[in-house]
Amino acid sequence: MILNKIYIEDVFMFLDKLEDKSVDLAIIDPPYNLKIASWDSFKNDEEFLTFSYAWIDKVLPKIKETGSFYIFNTPFNCALFLAYLRQKKAHFLNFITWVKKDGFANAKKRYNHAQESILFYSMHKKNYTFNADEVRIAYESTERIKHAQSKGILKNNKRWFPNPKGKLCLDVWEITSQRHVEKENGKILKPKHPSIKPKALIERMIKASSNENDLILDLFSGSGMISLVAKSLGRNFIGCETHVEYVHEGLEMFKYNEYKSQHNRYDQNKIKTIIQAIFNEVGGDFLQIRTTDMSKRPSNIIGEEVYAKVVDNICKSEMPQDNLGKKNQVTQDSLRKNLFVDMHRMGLIERYNKNKEPTNPYIQSNIKYISLTPLAIEFLNAQDLLRKNFCYTQALENLLQGFGAECREVMIELENHYLDIEEMMFFVTFLNIENFTRSEIIEYVREYRSLSRIQKEKLKELVQNYCNPNHFNGNKLEKRDYHNWKNQAQQIFSLLEQSVFFETNKERLILKTLNEESKQNDKKLKRSIKEKALYFEKHGVKKEKGFELHHIVPLCLARSIEEFDLLDKWENLIYIDAFNHAKISQTQNKHLCLYFENCDVILSKGLKEEQESLYLTYIENALYKLDLQNVMLEYNKDLLHSKNG
Repeated sequence: MILNKIYIEDVFMFLDKLEDKSVDLAIIDPPYNLKIASWDSFKNDEEFLTFSYAWIDKVLPKIKETGSFYIFNTPFNCALFLAYLRQKKAHFLNFITWVKKDGFANAKKRYNHAQESILFYSMHKKNYTFNADEVRIAYESTERIKHAQSKGILKNNKRWFPNPKGKLCLDVWEITSQRHVEKENGKILKPKHPSIKPKALIERMIKASSNENDLILDLFSGSGMISLVAKSLGRNFIGCETHVEYVHEGLEMFKYNEYKSQHNRYDQNKIKTIIQAIFNEVGGDFLQIRTTDMSKRPSNIIGEEVYAKVVDNICKSEMPQDNLGKKNQVTQDSLRKNLFVDMHRMGLIERYNKNKEPTNPYIQSNIKYISLTPLAIEFLNAQDLLRKNFCYTQALENLLQGFGAECREVMIELENHYLDIEEMMFFVTFLNIENFTRSEIIEYVREYRSLSRIQKEKLKELVQNYCNPNHFNGNKLEKRDYHNWKNQAQQIFSLLEQSVFFETNKERLILKTLNEESKQNDKKLKRSIKEKALYFEKHGVKKEKGFELHHIVPLCLARSIEEFDLLDKWENLIYIDAFNHAKISQTQNKHLCLYFENCDVILSKGLKEEQESLYLTYIENALYKLDLQNVMLEYNKDLLHSKNG
């Protein structure tokens, strides 16, 4: 059989063709009999067990004497598999508990499910692959100090230190499920396959139980996650699946994530977690940072234990995950060498030398202290989600040194106001080169868009072939590598999509405009339910059926916090017929409107009383009290004039 291929056929026919003792590692994610899909539904438990025992009997002869295998399932089913496998020539190693850390708890007659089980077996009692160092877990910084400060004296006066790779992995794994990892525009995606396993989970199994060029068996492939991760780790794979649409979806997902390195992908929640941890310990004062490993200099650590505590508190927080489903690990080295450098450039912290003198964010210096800036404090204390997003947008603008503003200017001129990843790479990045003007770049993008799909693919192929590291010698700055180039463009996309001005759709960056599509996707400019309630309370607004509160001049037009404050006032509020929220039939053919309790902005009692309402040409079915017409129109005229000239 051909390696590195997923066969679309019946599992038993596939196993009959597979060579005996050819597999180094099998990772098997079979049906659970939970009836979540047709392939997971059986008439009764007996039929399910007959099916399961049959594929187990077929799989075991395919695994090498030095091989091993993992089986996913429910705890109950795994208990039954354990009993059956006792009769076979396989050696039990672990009953692994995967804690998924997501989902809704709704059972009231029992404890709620938050785990799945994984059986780990080897074919030989002693001779099998297990790379314990490949799956170690990082120590907390305070643990390292504690070990280093303790006597820890062994024989021959040697001192024991923690393993620099971390502590050994246990048999309880806390990894968020894949559907909460793969998100688009902040939304949880709904893949066709209902039970895709997280990449981090599969990566841990493959690293621990196989070596490069080993053969991984991906039975019941589903979306092909096991095969794709095996490929990315330098292993061979062979798989089997009956539903081709699942495999196609997995390939698209892998293609999308191919260039997604996590370096410099600064998630807003991650940055806020770091700022909060610093603020909790020192407020706005100086924080002394550690410049060497906590365990290598156990003495003379006065003041630096605070820094270790900051690092630990960051790690214990609910940090976002990367595209492999792994929790973003923050260490003292990653803080000092990467995060603090860019947070300085974002204007969120100041860095100081040993004399507490400010340093240049773009010049390498010996840093001994940091402190939070007013922008960081404002970002941390922002009560409104919108204000927080504007603060973070300003930080991103600082980091990118105005490149986001340049992108906005280009996209405003382009049709449909978007940039694809190749358009960003091939053209917009040249805005930093003296001889290219913005108008020239825009024309190049338009010309590129006029090419056929085949022509674009050919151009991309030519650029990939030319941008090969082997083609460059000498100056490192002149080196161009396509993979790194695209990864950098993806990093820029990742940063810009967190701005209030942009959104992304896979490999497309979209400028937020006033069109309906953009409004619907504009999550960063909408309040949460709690924030909306507080906002209504502030303005004395009582919600009634039939109308929704909106701003005449949309908030997305604000370019700064100051402009946002101008837009976010009651004079800029208007009542829009919420037809999609309350059908006429539900209110006996009457539309009731929102009204103010303490500002007397009350409006019409219904659509028929037009003498009390004013219909704007700006949007249909918008109304407000006639005696406040002049105040609101004048206020918004000034706003529109400042926006549109």
